Amino acid sequence: MKKSSFRVYLLLAAAMLTGNAWAGECGLDTVGCGTCANDLSAVSCADPSCTSACYSPLCGIEYNGYINAGGTFGMSNGGAKYNVLNAGSDNTLGLDGAYISVFKKAQNGCGIMDWGFGYDTMFGRDARYLSGYTGWDSQWETGKRSSDFNNLQTLTDGQREGYGFAMPQLYGEFSVNNFTVKAGHFYGLAGYESARADQRFFYAYARNFDVTPITHSGALVSWNGFQNLDVTIGWVNGINNTFENDYDESMLTGAFKYKADCWDVKYSYLVGDGAMYGIKGDRFHNDVVFTRKLNCKWDAAFMYNYGSFNGDEAADAGDYYYSSVTDMMHVLGTDNVDYQTFAGYLFYTWNPCWKFGLRTEWQKGSTDIADGETFETNLFNVGLGANWSPMVGDNLIVRPEIRYDSSDQAIFGAPETTGDRDGLKKSQYTLAFDVLYKF
Repeated sequence: MKKSSFRVYLLLAAAMLTGNAWAGECGLDTVGCGTCANDLSAVSCADPSCTSACYSPLCGIEYNGYINAGGTFGMSNGGAKYNVLNAGSDNTLGLDGAYISVFKKAQNGCGIMDWGFGYDTMFGRDARYLSGYTGWDSQWETGKRSSDFNNLQTLTDGQREGYGFAMPQLYGEFSVNNFTVKAGHFYGLAGYESARADQRFFYAYARNFDVTPITHSGALVSWNGFQNLDVTIGWVNGINNTFENDYDESMLTGAFKYKADCWDVKYSYLVGDGAMYGIKGDRFHNDVVFTRKLNCKWDAAFMYNYGSFNGDEAADAGDYYYSSVTDMMHVLGTDNVDYQTFAGYLFYTWNPCWKFGLRTEWQKGSTDIADGETFETNLFNVGLGANWSPMVGDNLIVRPEIRYDSSDQAIFGAPETTGDRDGLKKSQYTLAFDVLYKF
């Protein structure tokens, strides 16, 4: 691990030791950090101290989901296409996701045995992020995902911005006391921002989302017998593959999450034989996420990741655009890439109807080219957003945001023709919003 990565981990550890003076404001209790003890949604069926209530209707088969539609609009450079991580990044409005999840959680603790399952499916422009590179939903023609996703020579605008179906989860699980085994296709352990629109504050994806493993197929074993520590380890057949494994990927993954009264920290990793852009090689990813409730109004989060890929062969150089720093493998035709990202979040709850958020992010990538030289690129963005619930409760949310992106490479804009990079610039402003309904 590079020295810069180690320094960031030390800074995050120091952050855990600060902010205690904030906890007493607004009458915030130091045990629950404001959680209402009578709120049934706060009851955990996985509490090792629970009794026969584990078999109550609250722990049966459930469903939830959302519908969201919106768009991203370029305030400069003629558009936002090909350089922000939103399917609707072409100055158009559209349906990003109609998502439904049906599940039963396998309860643990209490010395019991239980079973569970999960099935998630969706339709919309976000299908390109939630479908697999290989496997069932990668073959669904409309909106299918592709390892050549940023190659303008192989994908039309309609394919890039098109609608599609995806199946991000299909798994079964079985629990015995404090152990739970999950097998099938499921969301990964890494990252901070969720792939689901109803489980993240901002409409626009962060750049760290593009380098974070989203889904896996394999098996996980979890243990929650410790008071404040959850441990998960497992094996997966690579990244974003739906059961099939075209590149013989085999990787180990795991996560360790420590939960305190008003903060928690999670470390996750993924290592082994992987693939990137259709090339086999050694792949590694790890990240640390720290979240803290500062008081009854303010919340903060920090995320840092570092990853690398060393391919068995070089990628084919072509006419590609930088969606993320890993795209330099295609642009330069190299066989390796290293990346790291630091992101900070600050949220303020004004009242039950309004919440504001600030996100800032720096991402760096590098690749070794001929004669021992290294090519590097840096991306930076800062965004300010709001969540407005016009009715009591938060089922209907309007999410506007403004964002500034910059890079030391000219990557922003919307060229008229393939290969026309002369009009690209090093920065841009974008406006984005969506309307989200949760059920």
